[in-house]
Amino acid sequence: LYDIDGHPVSLECFLLPDMSQLHLYTTPSSGLVNPPTPGAAPEFTRDGDLTLATWAAGEQTLLLVSHESPELLRPLIT
Repeated sequence: LYDIDGHPVSLECFLLPDMSQLHLYTTPSSGLVNPPTPGAAPEFTRDGDLTLATWAAGEQTLLLVSHESPELLRPLIT
């Protein structure tokens, strides 16, 4: 658990069978500017060679970061 600018953020790291890494950050949505709408489908974006997936579950905002493609990640979180 980390404190980033006054927001608690948890980090969980996962390995896929091919040893690819996934990093999942979770923080309360309250206090964030324009957090994702709970229940909405995850939004996938690319930043350089990273894929970012953002979504909300209940009162938490989640961010999944990986070098994997959105096509590989989508079935893992939807």
